Amino acid sequence: MNNVAISTEVSQFNGGFMTPEQIALVQTSFKSVAPIASKAADLFYDRLFEIAPEVRPMFPADLSGQKVKLIAMLGTAVNNLHQPDRWLRPATSVPGQSRRFWRAPLTSGLSR
Repeated sequence: MNNVAISTEVSQFNGGFMTPEQIALVQTSFKSVAPIASKAADLFYDRLFEIAPEVRPMFPADLSGQKVKLIAMLGTAVNNLHQPDRWLRPATSVPGQSRRFWRAPLTSGLSR
C-alpha cells in the first residue's frame, strides 16, 4: 500500500474541483497511457460502439483523425485539471450540427 497522504481539503485554486493530490494521481496515471495512446483510443471507440452501436453512423468511417482529437482533448483536460475553465468549456461546447448528435444519446436513454 502506498503511504501517500491524501488531503481531504479541496484547493481553492481550481474552484473546488479536485484536491492537488487527486490531480497529481490523474496526471501520473495519464502519463502511463501516453505511450499507448493509439491503442487506448482504439479501445475507447471499440467499447463505445459495442455498447452504443447506434452512434457509429455519427462518426467518420476512418476514425484516425477522431482518435487523435480524443487523445488531445484528454491531454488538455488532464494537463489543466488545476484550471477546469480551460477544458470544461471546450469539452462541453460542441459547435454547429454536432451539438444535435451529442444531445441525442442523452435523450434516447443511453445515460441511464
